[in-house]
Amino acid sequence: MTLSISRLKPLLCLVLLLPAVVRAQGLNIPPPAPPTGVPVFTIIFEAKAQESDLSAESRVKVRFAPGPVWHGTSGAYKPSFVGGTAEDSRTPASLFKLRGSLAGLRPDENMCFGMASHSGFAKGSSGATLNQPGQAQLSSDGTNWTLEEDGARFRRTESGGVLECSPVIYMEDNPPEFGLLGPGAYDYTPEGEAAMERLARFTFTNEELSNWSTVRKVNEATVQSQDGQVRQWFRSTLTTDTPDDEVEVSVKPDQASYETWIPKGNVDKPTESGNDPLEVTVTVHQKGDKQTLRQAYLKISLPYVSKNQGICGNWPKNVGEEEGLRFRQKDFPETNGLLFKDRTHLETDILVEKVTFRVYSYEYGAWGTLRITATDADGKDIKVQVQGKDTPDLDIPLDDNSNRIADVWEKGKPWNGKDKDWDSEEVPGQDAMGDGITLYNEYRGILVPDGKGGKQFIRLDPDVKEMFILDPNRGFPTAKWGEVAGIKVYRLEETLVDPSGNPGPGKSPLVNFNAADRLAHPVYALKIVVRTDEPTESLAPAFAQMADGTADNDWCIKKAIAVNVVPARFERRIEEDFVWLDTAILKPDSPEGLDLRNIGPKEQINYDDAHNAWSRLVDPNLRKAIAAKLQTAVFLHEAGHVCLGALADHSTAAPTGHEDEARECLMFLQATWGWGRRRTLVFTALGMGDKDLAYPYRNFCRDIPAPGYHCYKSLKIKDW
Repeated sequence: MTLSISRLKPLLCLVLLLPAVVRAQGLNIPPPAPPTGVPVFTIIFEAKAQESDLSAESRVKVRFAPGPVWHGTSGAYKPSFVGGTAEDSRTPASLFKLRGSLAGLRPDENMCFGMASHSGFAKGSSGATLNQPGQAQLSSDGTNWTLEEDGARFRRTESGGVLECSPVIYMEDNPPEFGLLGPGAYDYTPEGEAAMERLARFTFTNEELSNWSTVRKVNEATVQSQDGQVRQWFRSTLTTDTPDDEVEVSVKPDQASYETWIPKGNVDKPTESGNDPLEVTVTVHQKGDKQTLRQAYLKISLPYVSKNQGICGNWPKNVGEEEGLRFRQKDFPETNGLLFKDRTHLETDILVEKVTFRVYSYEYGAWGTLRITATDADGKDIKVQVQGKDTPDLDIPLDDNSNRIADVWEKGKPWNGKDKDWDSEEVPGQDAMGDGITLYNEYRGILVPDGKGGKQFIRLDPDVKEMFILDPNRGFPTAKWGEVAGIKVYRLEETLVDPSGNPGPGKSPLVNFNAADRLAHPVYALKIVVRTDEPTESLAPAFAQMADGTADNDWCIKKAIAVNVVPARFERRIEEDFVWLDTAILKPDSPEGLDLRNIGPKEQINYDDAHNAWSRLVDPNLRKAIAAKLQTAVFLHEAGHVCLGALADHSTAAPTGHEDEARECLMFLQATWGWGRRRTLVFTALGMGDKDLAYPYRNFCRDIPAPGYHCYKSLKIKDW
């Protein structure tokens, strides 16, 4: 026998114990008045059938109440009451009222239940759905089911009791043809017949009858026809009756991890999840009583979820936007229960009490709103509570201030609760606020070299001004720049920037090429080039190059081509100055010697200091060390031009009364030739000045009372 369209009457029969197969006569019967009676229990019947490419399913919820008539052959099921004719006329409903409960029935007393109400739907592979059970559920004489129908029978025993269910049928005679054939429509194997019999029988202990409000029973059966063509799955779930408005759904993430959970990406395998998932449990229960479980259909989704490129601001390259939070299909291998629909949608195909699932992060700035909706067997909405609040939504990660940043990252920080576009870092003594990196992008972070040939992820610091350099030769003095400029520097490599990301006239590569706001809030890396050739662009030992057309007062990282340094030129300069000093000491009557004795004291170089320095400088290693210190100072000087927004240096004439302070500024020229250079050589050799810089350089000047002497105050790295 096959489940073919030509043979199939589109009926959905669920849990048959009695042999009759009841058929509907049509759908044009007016809906009856609601049946009377106080329900004692509810049974939810679910069924699925499959043959070849045909399938169907149905879900029916029935509430059972003591009926007005007894059922059974020759009165065998009707109780034989003690005490006379009056008692013999007692109905099941009146007996139940007398005994007060199933537990109150005496051993061998029976109870008959009719259907107080029923609802549900049926649908088939054709796509049609039957959802008007009040017009389709019919009894054997063509009328709607009532309390008089033989819905279920209960027999009290010494140890408890046994309940057996009668047919529940959803069907339609007219096309489209679809449905489930109920028990009896096929010849099952003996094992199948036994399974169907168990499906319709519920056994209770005395303890369960005495604690009726907590009772829940589930029977399942999977059967197939003897020819093996049709396979059917059935489930019947019995619960004590609870009004629909007394059922609710609670949603609770794993509390231990939720408050500290922060999204992560996978640096080595960017297409895979990055950290331990967040586990969430959804429980359907009686209102106010989470221990008494109920059932519902659930839909779980991420209706609002981040969609960024890559796992962070600069890794990997050339990827499209992807959801930052997702469900994983391999977590849902079962074919019944909570099913994977797509990576932002889950759904139950059967009534469930409790489900647990995981939400995975695929990038460091992932955020989303997890939404849970629930309906009962009738399709009626059930109230959902998340974390004890009347809302269907859960923010992932925990984000009470709604800025799409994990609260755990902000807690106790100066930027706690700021808008995601906030960018107002302050360095005391500097006018410009911010570094061009918005709060969300600081949080989402970047990859930097780990110093071991690999890469590591870092979240940036919204309380510190940060800038980036592309420095493959590791020539730029990053630590010293941070010390003198108050700005932290991260050294990047070619794989971590986009050299074509600058839409303007500049050549500086883009750092945050994966940021959604990269056009509005671009962040560039200053390119550093250590030259081994003899550049023709400039004769200076270090020089900054800007894009053509850049005004002298409009310098910035975005418009910079590179900051160049030529180490050989610094070494030559020191050698030139040493030759002068060596001649002055060894040949006192030479022009160099006469200048040292006659002019040197006026230029702050006395003979003894010069001789002491000369005695040390005969060591070529010291001369190389001084050249390196001078290179560091001039390197910072050229980067200062870019970040001060102007080409102009300080005048070589220091302000009267502030000469030493002015000459310590990195932007002060000590003269291309002459005594400024000689002072640098002599006093650096004597160990005077900053330990890392050639004498007299120390820092960027701060508010010297002369025009233009406020370099530290004017430093700026923000390009928007």
